[in-house]
Amino acid sequence: MNRIRVVTISATVVALFATFAVVQAATGRQAVQAPRFAVNPLWPKPLPNHWLLGSATGVAVDAHDHIFVLNNPASFNARTEVGGSTTPPSGNCCFP
Repeated sequence: MNRIRVVTISATVVALFATFAVVQAATGRQAVQAPRFAVNPLWPKPLPNHWLLGSATGVAVDAHDHIFVLNNPASFNARTEVGGSTTPPSGNCCFP
């Protein structure tokens, strides 16, 4: 009885695989692959007016390929990074 059970289960598994193969061949569908992304080492491009991009805490892209960046302007070092915005200005460069 045990041998009959093993043969029955094996035949059922083989039949399921054969059915799956026939259905997949009949539909002609190919496996869908996930999109591949690549890092752009030149992003972000320099910002106008000597602006700085702080610690980016979020990045989103809309349907029109507009990029939205949520950044933390409090992450700058006031002594060395934002000299143009201090009072009195300690340099000509860089505004958060």
